[in-house]
Amino acid sequence: MTSDAWRTPRPTPGRAAEARPVTTYRVTLQFEKDGPSSSGWWADLAVAERKFTAWLGTYGSLDGVLIQLAEETDDGRDSILKIWTKEHGETFGPA
Repeated sequence: MTSDAWRTPRPTPGRAAEARPVTTYRVTLQFEKDGPSSSGWWADLAVAERKFTAWLGTYGSLDGVLIQLAEETDDGRDSILKIWTKEHGETFGPA
């Protein structure tokens, strides 16, 4: 007796799989308003949040620094998840 339980289910013929946008997470560190910045992109939210926290620990006490975590999709959507400034602390969503 053989079992096919290990096989990955196949899509139903004639039914197209729904395309879902690819999501990446961007962390941006801006040293002053309208000044230089550095950004990194990660596919995993947990990794991006760790980078946000690391940059907060390194640069968060400096005047004028802005640290931002955003979600980006390949269909052009961009959502700010959280922002840090020394003056306002951590805020969620757009400033």
